[in-house]
Amino acid sequence: MKIAVIGIGAMGSFYAAKLSKTNDVIAFEHFENKVNIINKEGINLVENDFTTNYKVRCFKDGEVNNPVDLVIVCVKATQTQEAIKANLGLIGPNTIVLTLQNGLGAAKDLSKYVDPTNIVIGSSRVTVSAVNPNTYKVIGNGLTYVGSLTGDKKDVLIVKVVFDKASFECEVHDDIDELVWKKALINSVINPLCAIFKCKIKVLFENKYIYDIATRLVEESVKVANLDNCKLNLESEIEELRQTMIQMGNGYASMYYDVTNSRMTEIDKLNGQILTIAYKNKLDVPYTEFVVNTIKGMEKLY
Repeated sequence: MKIAVIGIGAMGSFYAAKLSKTNDVIAFEHFENKVNIINKEGINLVENDFTTNYKVRCFKDGEVNNPVDLVIVCVKATQTQEAIKANLGLIGPNTIVLTLQNGLGAAKDLSKYVDPTNIVIGSSRVTVSAVNPNTYKVIGNGLTYVGSLTGDKKDVLIVKVVFDKASFECEVHDDIDELVWKKALINSVINPLCAIFKCKIKVLFENKYIYDIATRLVEESVKVANLDNCKLNLESEIEELRQTMIQMGNGYASMYYDVTNSRMTEIDKLNGQILTIAYKNKLDVPYTEFVVNTIKGMEKLY
């Protein structure tokens, strides 16, 4: 299968590299320097202290105008529309577009440019940490869930077959709203707290004071999800968060790297979206307000 990965950061590099074993994969990146490094040196994945090099052709956004079979979007959710507009030449009438992004609203942004019947929603439980611009360490190698935006599973099953052949653990998820909310909930806790407290993911669980904030964030998010017609169970979501923190504990969240390197974060597409829904429903969410205001305050200090 001909696959294009848009956004060749940690997650994009991981999926591009792994899928390149069984598919024709090309990657797209905004920064020319990174394009040159990947074309010259490839992508290195460090797993269990063993490094594997993958040769993946990389292009600047917009350089290729031939439709592919599958486009995987891995840019920050705040950059979705810009990235898709720049790479519309990759998308034909039968191209499947898979989003593997954080936050709420990425699929809605994609549907402005892509037929919703061709959009597949993905949720990854993989944690990958950057070592240098083309080397990434896999901290936790978990499931990749996929689901349909419209209820039609044809494209979802195609994606699952492609991922299965590349030795991913991939499962089809029937409830797309639940899939999106579950991913957003985990990221809306782990990402801002790692950035605020400048710590590894496992510290969020090991430090009882930070863990208390984490569980309060989950409580608020579950209430907001229920108002958004997605029925989540509080105890189940707290347990899933706890297991995620333990499994991926030695890694750092992407927002930690954003703040450390003075980059704008995805807070508006994570906790910011949760806050917006809460405000519309006149629900008090003080812990969510705290992390949104704190991250935005940190961004203003760059």
